[in-house]
Amino acid sequence: MKKNEDVTELKKIKRLGLNKNLRICLIIFSILAFLIGIYLIYITQNYQKYIDQKYKVFSYNNKANINYEVFLSPNSIYSQRSLKEGNVYITNLVDYINTTFRYEFNGERPGKVKGKYSLIGTLEGFLPADEAKKVIWKKEYILKSETQFKGEDKNFFIEIKIPVNIKNYLAFAEEANKAAAINFATRFTAVMNVSTEAETDKGTIKESLAPTMEFPLGGKTFEIVGKLVEDKEGSIEETKQIISPSYNTKIIVYSISLGLFIIILLFLIIFTIPSAEQSPLEKKVKKIFKEHGKRMVAVNSEISSKAIMEVQTIDDLVRIADDIG
Repeated sequence: MKKNEDVTELKKIKRLGLNKNLRICLIIFSILAFLIGIYLIYITQNYQKYIDQKYKVFSYNNKANINYEVFLSPNSIYSQRSLKEGNVYITNLVDYINTTFRYEFNGERPGKVKGKYSLIGTLEGFLPADEAKKVIWKKEYILKSETQFKGEDKNFFIEIKIPVNIKNYLAFAEEANKAAAINFATRFTAVMNVSTEAETDKGTIKESLAPTMEFPLGGKTFEIVGKLVEDKEGSIEETKQIISPSYNTKIIVYSISLGLFIIILLFLIIFTIPSAEQSPLEKKVKKIFKEHGKRMVAVNSEISSKAIMEVQTIDDLVRIADDIG
């Protein structure tokens, strides 16, 4: 009995008439939008919920540098025994260069540090007029042979002092000039090669540094240049999965859209019906009203051969008057 009453109440609901094809298109569109919404929620939930984020779990600093002090031969120009870094030096007054090579490793926590280092000097000759400074000859000097090192602390360093006697290198350069009968321009370079491996509680670190010091020989004066300091900061990182910042927003937007299209679909099914198709006569009358509606008037009596007819409004009367002049 109740079921029959529900059906009766449903029949009493005033439904909106829509063009049959338009109604079908809207229903199909709502169904497709509903299915797309479900698909987007599925994709977001299963494939876009988490993102990878990197965290630093161990930080460290790796540094190597070269310092120097230029010692002078006794002379009447300078009262001091040596000159500090960053000056212009007179070649004939230089006795030797006291060079300090230092390497340090600083970790966030203690670990096992090991590695090796070597100090190599290189004397090179090239043509003075060659701006590209293509090396014609080269001679290497082992300032410090390869040496192993190790430590077990978060801070570790090594320091080596090596005197660089430029007179020895000048002597070889003069021999090369005599042998080739060419006055080569010469350059001396010192390199500290350091390779380090540190074992930490979060993994293994491998680093290499190579600070350099160089200066020309053969001229009356020279300056010391090069990459005197190499300083590297690094870290060991781990990747963790976290919920994407956009996850909740996407789920809310897709859910609201899904609910909206469900409401639209139910509205189209329950509260609309296909409108009845117009007969050919109705279509023709509609077309006439569309094309000539401004010239047509509504009358209250039948149209006859009499000159008198009743109209509904003054506007209709004016239209007839205009038409018959």
